[in-house]
Amino acid sequence: MAESLDPTVQRLALRLQLRKIRLDADLTQKEVASQLDWSPSKVLRIESGENSISTTDLQALLSVYKVTDARKKDELIRLARESRKQMSSAYDDVLSKESLLLQRYEKSASIRRQFEPAIVPGLLQTREYAETMLRLYASPEDSERDIQRRVEARLERQELLEQSNPPEMFFILDEAAVRRRIGSETGRSVMRPQIEYLKKVNDHPRVSVQIMPFAVGGYKAMRGPFVVIEFAEASLNDLLYLESVSGEYVKQEEPSETRPYLEQFWDLEAKATKKDELNGFLDGVLSDMDDERPLTGGTGTK
Repeated sequence: MAESLDPTVQRLALRLQLRKIRLDADLTQKEVASQLDWSPSKVLRIESGENSISTTDLQALLSVYKVTDARKKDELIRLARESRKQMSSAYDDVLSKESLLLQRYEKSASIRRQFEPAIVPGLLQTREYAETMLRLYASPEDSERDIQRRVEARLERQELLEQSNPPEMFFILDEAAVRRRIGSETGRSVMRPQIEYLKKVNDHPRVSVQIMPFAVGGYKAMRGPFVVIEFAEASLNDLLYLESVSGEYVKQEEPSETRPYLEQFWDLEAKATKKDELNGFLDGVLSDMDDERPLTGGTGTK
């Protein structure tokens, strides 16, 4: 486990390893709590990541689990110390805990896959598109300052693309995401720069952008957006983020939950436009926009 990983990811690695060690020891959370004179909820909170763990409590757990390998114990203790470091963001007051966690995980990812059926993903948005969408999502209680700070947070998040070794990123958008005229009736002022930017970012060697054309018809993933994050470290499970009714992403980390979405993504990749076909497809969308043709559900190709 690289020490440069975000403490949030270190905590994820630690709790997954502790859960595996407990299961390998054939112990329930209740049995562990009983042996340590803890409440069962304390063990549950440690394994769920709600609570960090002190090195003293960790050593007590390892004693119950009969972990004697010195190197293994040292690695787990290091993870515990790293994971207790407090991480803060300049945007803690305007972004949800779930959004901040997602951003921290993706910085340590090796591969990031995202499907969006209706909008351009945040990592690929221009300033104008981001501001338009964040105004749309804003609540009556949000001030203009809140909205602008969320815009800045989104643009700073995009610095991930400028890292020397960013994760591989695969994006699949439904055609609706580039056809919908965000910002005005014709959509030219917001959507033209946004579509041109998608063409530009697709040239990045670590980024792939594909479109699911209307001509494909219906498909299973239409029910909602999702993100799958993969890590290089074998001790870390893939993470699945599904969008909730409130618009926030909810994390799943069990392989049984994540695997079906990976398979859906691979199926989408086979049906969507290829990376080298994107520019031609989007040029067709721009041509239709310039002609101000009514939206008829075409494929956007010429």
